[in-house]
Amino acid sequence: MFLFSNTHECTHCFKVVLKMILKYFLPNEEYSFEELDEKTAKVKGLWMWLMVGLIWLDRKGFEIENVGIFDYQKFNKEGETYLIDFYGKEIGEI
Repeated sequence: MFLFSNTHECTHCFKVVLKMILKYFLPNEEYSFEELDEKTAKVKGLWMWLMVGLIWLDRKGFEIENVGIFDYQKFNKEGETYLIDFYGKEIGEI
């Protein structure tokens, strides 16, 4: 089993899961947390973009299925307005 810890700011959950998935399915490839920051468009002190990471995995040949309630079509149309409606002003305006 491959276990990696989250950071003290707890904004790296997906990146930690991503590191475990990559280590399991691609054991000969190594990815630092800094490289995964880049692959997920992570901004220091904030969250990463899940979809950016999923697109990267897809391009690496993984079959991806994303299940969630975030409406990417609505986000594409409305941008920040949708983020504020979905997450609230405190997070949506970051």
